[in-house]
Amino acid sequence: MLGLKKGNKIFKVYARANVDTPDDEMKHVANIIAKTDFRTSNWADERLHFNHQNIVFDNRKNTAWWAASIKNM
Repeated sequence: MLGLKKGNKIFKVYARANVDTPDDEMKHVANIIAKTDFRTSNWADERLHFNHQNIVFDNRKNTAWWAASIKNM
């Protein structure tokens, strides 16, 4: 069991004022809080899989995404 319960802080969310803001000047803007207790799941453990790959493969297939990602860097 994960031990995560309703009300636990799961993530802290930080933001930059702009793209040039250094990491050490990022501001804490929110917390992600569990609304319910977490439960384990054999189904998810055994059957829920994510295929991770480099974004370059997506960018080659869709140049509009590539242009947007460069623009937002």
